[in-house]
Amino acid sequence: GAERLGCSGCGPARCRQFKCVFTDADTVNPEVMLFCSVCGCEADKHAVCPAWSNDQDASERRRRAEEASRRREREHQQHQH
Repeated sequence: GAERLGCSGCGPARCRQFKCVFTDADTVNPEVMLFCSVCGCEADKHAVCPAWSNDQDASERRRRAEEASRRREREHQQHQH
């Protein structure tokens, strides 16, 4: 999941970063997974970290570029035969 910042509900002085502590059995329980284990506020009270989001976007752009390159290479090889 996304890395999230401090809580906008109770303030970053009380909760500096979203954390979710859970057991394997809790992974399908929204009552656990959608709330911060530090402050108890909802996940949407914790903004997604911009640096994390930028890294994810850059990874996706690299993945797409690599796929396109492989596709072009396959097409080029097919036309040579």
